[in-house]
Amino acid sequence: MKLFKVILFFAFTIVFGWSVGVVYHHRPLVSSHLWSATIQANGEEELRGEVYEMLGQRNKLFVRFPTPVPEHLPGHPWLSFDPDLQLVAVPNWPSEKPYLNFNHDMSMGRSLSGKKVGRDWEVSWNSTGFEARDSHRVIKLIRRELKAQK
Repeated sequence: MKLFKVILFFAFTIVFGWSVGVVYHHRPLVSSHLWSATIQANGEEELRGEVYEMLGQRNKLFVRFPTPVPEHLPGHPWLSFDPDLQLVAVPNWPSEKPYLNFNHDMSMGRSLSGKKVGRDWEVSWNSTGFEARDSHRVIKLIRRELKAQK
C-alpha cells in the first residue's frame, strides 16, 4: 500500500509539472472585457472583432476578426497589440489545439508600421487605445470604461 502511494505521488507530480510547463509555454488566450475592436473598409459597416488577452500578460492582446474575412476587408484575420510598447502587428496565428493559445516566447509579429505588411499603415495611439488605417481599412482598439461596483 505504501509503494502504491509513492507511485501515485510521483505520477501526480509528473503530470502536474508537465501541465504547468505546457500552460506556461503556450499561454491561453482568454476573452478580454477591457477592450473592444472594430474594422471598417471603404466606409462600409463596422465589424467587431473578438479581443483576447494572454493569460498572465494583460498587455499582450490579440484580435480575431470574422472569418472568412469579407472580400471588402482584405487582410489578416488576426492582429496583435501591445499597448505598453504601442505595437500593432500581424502575428503568427495563435494555435487552437488543445486550447486557444500563443507561445509566449514568440514575437508579437510583424509591425503594421513596417514596410513588409503590404500597404502603408498609419498607426496613432491615444490614452484609450489606437487607430490604424491604410488606404482601404480603419482598425480601432478601444479600452472600455468599467463602471465601479457599489
